[in-house]
Amino acid sequence: MTPRTALFFAVTLIAFTSCRGPKGSPEGSVKSFFNAAVAEDFEAMSETLAVESRQKLGSSPAGRLSAMFDGWKDVDLTIDDYNEDSNGKSATVRFTCVASTIENYKLKQFDCSDTLGLVKEEDGKWHIILAMGRTLRPM
Repeated sequence: MTPRTALFFAVTLIAFTSCRGPKGSPEGSVKSFFNAAVAEDFEAMSETLAVESRQKLGSSPAGRLSAMFDGWKDVDLTIDDYNEDSNGKSATVRFTCVASTIENYKLKQFDCSDTLGLVKEEDGKWHIILAMGRTLRPM
């Protein structure tokens, strides 16, 4: 493998692995979360969550997310509105969402629309906060 080919593969790998996970905008992190669900990249999904939310999911947040989101085939996500607080540390994102899974050999669509709270953590990126006593829909 030539150095030029190796560089191409390295850049391509970075590009593909960096497209999931928390983002620099609240709406970007929500989109990233659901894109990771469709890609069955549950580790990236857990990285999108705030530290306190990963702790709520226990010792294996990716495993818990896998149990909730495994089998998602497609997501049609539209950000309806988002608000960031004046100090730029917390935000809410309201979105319309239709997801698809295969159930009994048939494609089934369901509404996954919601409003999520996010917090900007030390990495400078936005992370999703799970509401206390509530899990992400649907299960």
